[in-house]
Parts: sequence; C-alpha cells; structure tokens
Amino acid sequence: MLALKPDVTLSIVKHTKGSYDCPERVYYNENVYRARKDDGEYKEIMQVGLEYIGEVDDYAVSEVVLLAKKSLDSISSRSVLNLSHMGFVQGLLEETALSPSQQEKILVCIGEKKRPWHCADL
Repeated sequence: MLALKPDVTLSIVKHTKGSYDCPERVYYNENVYRARKDDGEYKEIMQVGLEYIGEVDDYAVSEVVLLAKKSLDSISSRSVLNLSHMGFVQGLLEETALSPSQQEKILVCIGEKKRPWHCADL
C-alpha cells in the first residue's frame, strides 16, 4: 500500500487549536506528491504555505500578505507577489460542468469585482 501526501492544509486544519475567537498561524515547508498531467505518474514537490485559522479580518489579511512579501523578498529582490491569480480560478472552472459561456461570465464578474448577486444571469 502506498499513501502519498497530496496536501498539508487538511492535516493542519484537523490538528489545529485555532478557533474563530483565538486565531492560530501555522506555516509549513513539506514535501507533497502530485500526479503529473501528461502521464499520471506521481512527482514529489516542495509545498510552502501559511494557514491562518480563526476570524479573518483586514488585519489578518494584511499580516499574511506582508509575511508573503517579506518571505519572497528574502529569496530575491526580483520576486513578484501575485494575489488572486486568475489562473487558479480558471483551473477550478475547467473542472465544473458549466458551459464555456457561463465560465466566461463568471470570469468577467470576478475581473470586475462584482458581488455574486450582481451576476445572477449566469
């Protein structure tokens, strides 16, 4: 039997003591395994991340973004921090049963930063 770690986040959430009223910040640097798209073989990759467990307010978001910026700057002064990358959203949409026109409407709404109830014609 072979058990591979696909992600670290679920393990952190299951074992954290953080709560809505008592936030906890957890960072990790772990090896995880992903299936390659081309041949389905598993590949070991390094995953680095931070989980903020608790009430997420503007301060918490600012704290996480600042930490990410400082971390990247320590690696390279030419690093780029890209928030809310649309490639991630596009990948999620591709896995849905939505039509291409529905997917496009969702991307337009997200790009225009519209609230979900303003996109009711999907």
